[in-house]
Amino acid sequence: MPLLLALLLVGDSVGEAMIKEATAVRLDKFLEQYIGECTKGDEEDKKACKENAEKYRKDAAGKQFVVELASSIARSMRPIETKDPAILSYHFTPFFDGNGYGLTFGKPTSQDKAGNPKVKPATMNLPSGDDAQTILDGLKVDRVTIQLVFTPGEVWKMKIKGGEAIYGVGVKPVLLHLQETRSGATADTVF
Repeated sequence: MPLLLALLLVGDSVGEAMIKEATAVRLDKFLEQYIGECTKGDEEDKKACKENAEKYRKDAAGKQFVVELASSIARSMRPIETKDPAILSYHFTPFFDGNGYGLTFGKPTSQDKAGNPKVKPATMNLPSGDDAQTILDGLKVDRVTIQLVFTPGEVWKMKIKGGEAIYGVGVKPVLLHLQETRSGATADTVF
């Protein structure tokens, strides 16, 4: 069953306020610091790395962060039917790569045949109309900025083919904010 999201149309002030209140981070740097895989250096370096990661996780507990996501999310979008013709709903795969680490909505449930982590699809809702179409068209040509506000959760690890492992962080999504860069059209999905 897909992760269901509540649609809340929020004005710029509310959506922007949620983003401004969150701590802005780069996805790859956040994941590296939060996970603390610590494979480089001697034993003393690895120990210090693990301690730093534990401190970072402790300091991050309960806080909200905001990251800018690649608009490649569009490749995983699949339209779904809704009972309300005023709403356009799309499933997407909430797996975001950050330099070899993954940020997911919750913890992956299993792996696909290729060994990739499987996550439950999430739903993004857009009010139908000109702004929604502008955003959907912009997603196709990388003309939409996507910001995700989230609260971090557990670090997860999955073995993949070849005996290697992939690490990631399961997060609780708060807000998905899309903005088409030419027109300024925005849409927010509040979780």
